[in-house]
Amino acid sequence: MTDTILKNPVTLDVVTLHSPRPTPARDVLVFTTELPAGAAGSPPHRHARLTETFEVLAGRVNFRVGKTDRILAAGETVTVRPGTVHGFRNASGVRAVLRCTVTPGSGFERFLRALQSAAEAGRTTTAGLPRDPRRLARLLLDADFHFPGLPMGVQRALFRVLAAPPVNATH
Repeated sequence: MTDTILKNPVTLDVVTLHSPRPTPARDVLVFTTELPAGAAGSPPHRHARLTETFEVLAGRVNFRVGKTDRILAAGETVTVRPGTVHGFRNASGVRAVLRCTVTPGSGFERFLRALQSAAEAGRTTTAGLPRDPRRLARLLLDADFHFPGLPMGVQRALFRVLAAPPVNATH
């Protein structure tokens, strides 16, 4: 199996999904993300089940993990445990590259591929998120992605309602 490269035409990020793909026996996703100079990266969020490890391969990346802000340079790593609010951005004037390891990873791979697909189809905001709230809710569920400030269980319930297929009413 070969690597898959996802070039987002909206955010200009380049994600390379490395093989092997996650499987039920080994649900780990490894990918690299190239962030252009000044890229927004990922807003503050948390995951109920995912553990993420980020290693900076090139450049410098601003990270927020919990209440701590850090700038990581090439060769430095940070691991984010489930429930920890985190986010990152490339605030520098040069490209940055991160290697990301996500466990469990299969839902997160679906998330990355779906963001790419929506961007290529012109169905995203300028921030690269789907304009359709149903699609966005489905992606947030796949990525186990939760915003800070609202309990994760409440968000999951709201996302499930939004992502549910519409009920066809007959009269």
